Amino acid sequence: MKGQSHSITKKDTGKAISLFLIALLLFSAAILPRPAYAAVGNYIKISQNGGFFAAPGDKEHPIEVTVKNNDNKEEHKVTVKLNGRQGEFTVKTKPMNVTLAPGEETKLTFSVDIARTMDTTTYTLVATAAEDGEVVGNSNMRVSLTNANGTYEGLGINYALDNAEGLVAGAVNDLKFEFYNRGSVRLRDVSAEISLPDGITVNNAAATANLGYLDIGERKNTSFPLKVEESIENTNHPIKLSITAKVLKDGVWEDRTFSDTFYISAIGGNGGTVTKNLTIGNVTMPQSVKPEEDFTLSFTVTNNGSTEVEHLKIEAAVPDGLLNKTTATFVENSLAAGQSKSYSVTLMATDESKDTTYPIKLTVSSLKDEASSPIMQYGSVYVKTDGNSSVKTPRLMVDTYDYGGGYVKTGDEFALTIGLMNTAGKELSNIKVTVAGGDTFVPVGSSNAFFVDSIGAKGHYSKMLHLRANAGAEQTTATLTVNMEYEDASGNAYTAEDTISIPLVQDTRLEVNDVTAPWECYVGSQGSTSVEFYNMGKTTLNNLRVTAEGNFDTMESNSYYVGNMSSGSTDDFSFSFIPREVGPVEGKVIFTYEDPSGQEQRLEKEFVFEATEMPVWDDSGMEMPVEEPQSKISWKMAAGIGAAVAVVGIILFRRHRKKKMHQQLEMEDE
Repeated sequence: MKGQSHSITKKDTGKAISLFLIALLLFSAAILPRPAYAAVGNYIKISQNGGFFAAPGDKEHPIEVTVKNNDNKEEHKVTVKLNGRQGEFTVKTKPMNVTLAPGEETKLTFSVDIARTMDTTTYTLVATAAEDGEVVGNSNMRVSLTNANGTYEGLGINYALDNAEGLVAGAVNDLKFEFYNRGSVRLRDVSAEISLPDGITVNNAAATANLGYLDIGERKNTSFPLKVEESIENTNHPIKLSITAKVLKDGVWEDRTFSDTFYISAIGGNGGTVTKNLTIGNVTMPQSVKPEEDFTLSFTVTNNGSTEVEHLKIEAAVPDGLLNKTTATFVENSLAAGQSKSYSVTLMATDESKDTTYPIKLTVSSLKDEASSPIMQYGSVYVKTDGNSSVKTPRLMVDTYDYGGGYVKTGDEFALTIGLMNTAGKELSNIKVTVAGGDTFVPVGSSNAFFVDSIGAKGHYSKMLHLRANAGAEQTTATLTVNMEYEDASGNAYTAEDTISIPLVQDTRLEVNDVTAPWECYVGSQGSTSVEFYNMGKTTLNNLRVTAEGNFDTMESNSYYVGNMSSGSTDDFSFSFIPREVGPVEGKVIFTYEDPSGQEQRLEKEFVFEATEMPVWDDSGMEMPVEEPQSKISWKMAAGIGAAVAVVGIILFRRHRKKKMHQQLEMEDE
């Protein structure tokens, strides 16, 4: 083959230089600092959460937004405003002032009235955030108006149950329907008929309801009392609603039909394995209360069964119009057979509560067995408004809080989010909030107090605090006190106090000694050993079980069920083994148990023994020589006799020790 030669021309050189310059420019763009440009809305982000759909003529339509501080270094105090459209969207909510820590976000709701003359299309409203008069964030809020002009399809239907989780088996349930004329024409002779599946019937009532006329934008309600059989399955059941009406078209009333199917779950059917023996009783609360007046709901839960029930959730569901001022959810690790436990919740009727009776649902459910149906009981309280719903004393309260789960471990750091609600019909300002946890909860990286400029009428504000639970705290339901100081628009000062309850659990601490080396470890020969363990924590270890496993054989079970091991107690575990071969005998002792929260924990302790062959003894030297008549015993004979005595002594000693070991093993088995 001929060799190949290459030459570099000027054209190639120019091309290489051009490529080098392009690469240099790209490299410079990547590493050189770029000029910073100030942009409107570059650190406050506004996003829409709800209120995307409405109808012409809707009043106080809620538009929900999230406002987030994208500045991870500085706190910002901003005014958030929703801009309406003249003659179309009237914003009823005044601009709201919020203070956002770095990275913090909060949710706001604006109320909007929509003109009835609006067309059915999508409209855009603008939400803005301003700081010191400068816009620092904005976003478009979209609202789609749905309304089929001149047709029956403008009818909207909603349903509701007293028990929001579904139809209760073995009881009569009141299923309510709301009809809303979203159309642009009047409906006449509106009639609704309900069709039910097997196991559900209308109780002592008709399956049809006549609503008469339904004007544009008008709402009407009807209900059907449904009896649910106890044998019904705990699943979703189809309930069909058929509606007939007349619509005026070209001067003639034409018939219209519409149907919709709702899939509603039934609960409590076929019984539950965990909760079937539980009852809720002694439900007490005032017969009537006034708005802005605290009252206490108390009740007891009793285990009527013959066995202990574990991991229960007890909850009081508070309807709209009432607010819970203390925790309404409780978690019980166990409830012994025949045991009763009492609970109480502090509630308050808001200033917007209607002059009516409010039902409160109490439930007990299993956190461990999802197939077990919850048990339920209802209580009720009558709110008497006296025709005056104005608030004499503006109230600021904690309406929500979240600590990240069902419990907090002592010694752990956790985030506590507190939601503040202004229940008054006017703005509150200069708000100072102090969270006091005593010696149990200590703030981390910040103060236990924070300041809020203002919260608008019926507004809401959320704040996150980082706390640590004292490692030495007892296992109990601990409380934090939230103290609030604030002013109204006239400068009048007020104070309020709420309590937060947080279940505390102690961390478990199981200490295990090293596994004791056996007396002897021979291949094919059974040996035994033991290990001691201690509960050094402050809580009981539940369902503790110990097992041993490794590269050995055994002639019996190598497991030990301890049960519940109380704090400070000591125990030991002995097990036997037969080595399979010469060399290391490796294994581990495994401890499994449940901590106070019901979570299974596992601890392993490894061990290594050295196995050897069983020694073989030569008994040939034990034959006694034939005695010959001599006048004296020679030194060789004396040495032989001494050796024989020594061998016999060794054999007798080994047999005695082996017999003693077997006796000890038999005593342990007994």
